[in-house]
Amino acid sequence: MMDGTVPNKNEYQGMYVICDHYSEEELERRAIQGRMVTTEMRGVLPEQSDSAAFRHVLDVGGGSGNWLITAQEMVCRLGN
Repeated sequence: MMDGTVPNKNEYQGMYVICDHYSEEELERRAIQGRMVTTEMRGVLPEQSDSAAFRHVLDVGGGSGNWLITAQEMVCRLGN
């Protein structure tokens, strides 16, 4: 699959399989998906009234990393 081949349909039935993790098209799709989720959440940390409470964030394979970058930019803009 990492080589761009299509997986056996029966072997991965009911699973979402990304055939090429690093293609420009897939990276763009994941970036768009991340922006859509953040928009639906009403922002990066909508439930937090004080972003100063966050000094460290652990990102464990959370996708493209765009959410983490956006969160860092937001905290820096607020002067924290």
